[in-house]
Amino acid sequence: MKRMTILFALFIFGLLYNRLFNRNRPRLTEPYTAEWVIVGCLATVLGAALGKPFTPAWVLACFAASGLPMAVGDAERFARKLGRLAHYRRGR
Repeated sequence: MKRMTILFALFIFGLLYNRLFNRNRPRLTEPYTAEWVIVGCLATVLGAALGKPFTPAWVLACFAASGLPMAVGDAERFARKLGRLAHYRRGR
């Protein structure tokens, strides 16, 4: 039960972190991608450390829970960017 709570909390963290990432302009996020990744990894490892035993499978599950919302968000951002590019090219 404790592990499911941790995974749920990490998933919610991923959703909120993705939302924060979306709210910042690309000029504020793209040059600092490494810093965004470091903060996300740190939060995930700290969350994973709360679960015992600390096994590789457990850490992988934690990264999947916290990273899935960011991966989906990145795909959405890329699709929007392609849509804007296509719109721009049609307008010329």
